[in-house]
Amino acid sequence: MTQTLADADTFFAALSQAPVTSLRVNPQKLSGEAIPLIPRALQVDTQPVPWHPDGIYLASRPQFVADPLFHAGAYYVQEASSMVLYQLLADMSETASLRILDMCAAPGGKSTLLAAAMPAGSLLVSNEVVPARASILTENMRRWGHPQVLVISRAADNFARLEGFFDVVLVDAPCSGEGMFRKDETSVSQWSQDLIDTCAVRQQDILRDVLPSLRAGGTLIYATCSYAPEENEQVVEALLAAGELVLAPLPSPQQKDLEHLGITPITIDNTPHAAYRCYPHRLQGEGMFFCRLKKVGEETPLDISEAVSSELPKVARDFTNTYLNGTHPVLLEGNQLYLNLDGYAELKQAKLATPKSLLNLGKLHGKGARQGITPSHEMVLSTLLSDDISSVNLTKQDALRYLQKQDLPRPASTGTTFVDELPEQGWVVARYEGLALGWLKATRGQLNNALPLKWRIRQQL
Repeated sequence: MTQTLADADTFFAALSQAPVTSLRVNPQKLSGEAIPLIPRALQVDTQPVPWHPDGIYLASRPQFVADPLFHAGAYYVQEASSMVLYQLLADMSETASLRILDMCAAPGGKSTLLAAAMPAGSLLVSNEVVPARASILTENMRRWGHPQVLVISRAADNFARLEGFFDVVLVDAPCSGEGMFRKDETSVSQWSQDLIDTCAVRQQDILRDVLPSLRAGGTLIYATCSYAPEENEQVVEALLAAGELVLAPLPSPQQKDLEHLGITPITIDNTPHAAYRCYPHRLQGEGMFFCRLKKVGEETPLDISEAVSSELPKVARDFTNTYLNGTHPVLLEGNQLYLNLDGYAELKQAKLATPKSLLNLGKLHGKGARQGITPSHEMVLSTLLSDDISSVNLTKQDALRYLQKQDLPRPASTGTTFVDELPEQGWVVARYEGLALGWLKATRGQLNNALPLKWRIRQQL
């Protein structure tokens, strides 16, 4: 590092400082006048992250699990430097719908950013090969609530079966973690030159395996949280040498803006601003590397299957008409209802996705006149939920009771607003500050907590 940074002493001094805390607001759930709810709820001072319109720095790190807005998906706690990804997408926001792959997506920070930034009608495939991490990714993506997201768990070499399918591929590759030394003591103790060399080989393997799935003319974004040239510049140079990719620098005005914000431009293959590196002594954030490339070749249109609905029984048609905020294609698999998506058929045919990759809407049960549907927790958190469903707006105290899977007292704490007329039977949305937290089940006029056990707060508050 001392050989590459003129201000290396300042850099090393910054590594001894505490990391900053930041989050990114979910624009589909909070916007405008509602955004100040977050600093009030967390009781911290805030300031904006300058390279992302929804990014916020926090003066201290609160207990996020004790904030119902976190459980409602109002924001995602994300390291500020990783939000620089938004800048590499800025000139794509006005394009037609995109098919995007986040190859190494867990725990979900960049996938939630992609979901919020992608044009209307786009499809995001969030992939994580490690099953335990894929489970965390699924929970975070469903809490975020964007319906146009498939979550899968596949190794990179499976994606060659989906040739030319994606318009954008993000590979935020597993790395030595040098850029997270301030946040993760484990990365410090595990660091070695052998680890860097091993990671560099793995990164090139992942990129080689996934590249066939990117269409000609499509965009590859490569990122790591490492400073090592072996994992960054040298990996990009190997991609360029293979001849399938060229550098895709940002427009000149944007280059100047990023440099002014303390984001360091990197020259690769004699191209200035070919990539960017974040250093903790030059900005408020941790270490990151980003490079944008374009796949060469003749662009050919790809016919993508349009999502259609299964043949649904009347109870399912009535359910979707009541609970969804419009007409959407619905897939019935066994006794489960899922939101169908354009392109899902191709992913399923390539054995990359199953119905469980889709947003679950509910479960069909019973027969004949007693047939009904239990709505899913995933659906109540999604932006597909109809605004016309009966709801209860809870105080923070009652919201936390609900999220700990406790029964709500009746009457509830002062400030909780119950609907004027509870249904004798049926489903009611539990809300906090107007945002959905989950379901309550009305039975003979009483409300029962229907939060799934796996979504409850487990720790003592």
